[in-house]
Amino acid sequence: MQASATPNAHPQLEAAISHLANLIAYNTTSAYSNLELIHHMESFFASLGAEVTVLPDESGEKANLVARLGPADVPGIVLSGHTDVVPANPKSWQSDPFKMEQRGSRLFGRGTCDMKGFAACVMAAAPAFANGELQRPYYFCFSH
Repeated sequence: MQASATPNAHPQLEAAISHLANLIAYNTTSAYSNLELIHHMESFFASLGAEVTVLPDESGEKANLVARLGPADVPGIVLSGHTDVVPANPKSWQSDPFKMEQRGSRLFGRGTCDMKGFAACVMAAAPAFANGELQRPYYFCFSH
């Protein structure tokens, strides 16, 4: 899949692109574990002061993540996505599907549009939430 990247972009866009490159590098094809990616996200959200919960599945090979920024005692906003990607047939790719590549203004890699692109944008926005005086919490939920 592809996404567009604009040269000399806004710092949050640059942060999203950096997060995206990191997330794509984790081969979270649905048949494999997503634990490395979940632990990466756990560390990131914890570094922002979020309360983070990792919920492993019965096998211990996959997990879901819930992170909260802001107060716990009022309803909030949930930003939710999944961490798995469908299998990639390397023969149909012009580049390694698990290494982000920019061609012109477009980004290529497994999950750029669904859902690692969304996760990267959420991660790029999260520091602004963490630095704000939130009246309601933001929950970041990522499933396997």
